[in-house]
Amino acid sequence: VTPSLVFSYPSVRDIIGYMTDLVHGVGGDGVSDCASEAARGVRESASDGDMAVVGVGMCLPGGVNDLDAMWEMLSGRVDMTGEAPLHRWDTDAELCRGLSSDHKKLDRMRYGGFLSRSDMESFDGSLFGISEAEAKAMDPSQRLLLEMSYLALADSGRDMTQLKGSLTGVFVGMTDASSLGIPVNEAYNSTFDCTKDSLSVAAGRISYALGLQGPCMSVDTACSSALVALHTARRSLQHGECDSAVVTCSNILSQRASRMVALAGMTSEDGKCHTFDESANGYSRGE
Repeated sequence: VTPSLVFSYPSVRDIIGYMTDLVHGVGGDGVSDCASEAARGVRESASDGDMAVVGVGMCLPGGVNDLDAMWEMLSGRVDMTGEAPLHRWDTDAELCRGLSSDHKKLDRMRYGGFLSRSDMESFDGSLFGISEAEAKAMDPSQRLLLEMSYLALADSGRDMTQLKGSLTGVFVGMTDASSLGIPVNEAYNSTFDCTKDSLSVAAGRISYALGLQGPCMSVDTACSSALVALHTARRSLQHGECDSAVVTCSNILSQRASRMVALAGMTSEDGKCHTFDESANGYSRGE
């Protein structure tokens, strides 16, 4: 029996079926054959029509907010990583708190690629029918997702007044945002507390604010969230579930998560990625 048996056959019934087939010398186990047949049917029913990216919105470290700026950054090999700004967290203060005896590892939380303060805080909630009070309570990721989705649709040349009611899907890639450290006043419970950092609301806000009627979901598969969201959108388009799709993602570095991955030895000592190099010593995180 292989160690992967419980992954291929996750229930007792599946395992019994597999073992029974082995005893009787049956080539297939029934379960895998059915899955393969279903997958084959999906592939055959899906349209292989051409697809195109027709609009882009972005917000990256270093004030990179459009494709031209992104190309200049890449072609110029500009390093957009550095130490965490003090308004995000103070690494030296963390080290002095003595939360870990391994100061060398903890020091790795110092580095990353960070959005500017203006990019994080300049959100016009009125554009989406969001009050100032709710906008202030919202997780920064939700604000950025709304803004970038709107910019991408505008960049596509779509008539924004015609979007409402359209069969446009929304596919968001992001991980749990509940640890971003948004201040919580325990003495005052706001109506917005239950929605400010919800993954489902992150996608739902976009569809609701823009009046989009296609599929709407958030995908959390850790580092691959954006790619899986893109793949899901592509399949949805192929199956005719939507006529167009907005694929968006957000990653905001939190002090808590940065501390955890540093202590786990996952991040680089010098805050740089040395991919496929002998000097590789961890990865660098960015927003």
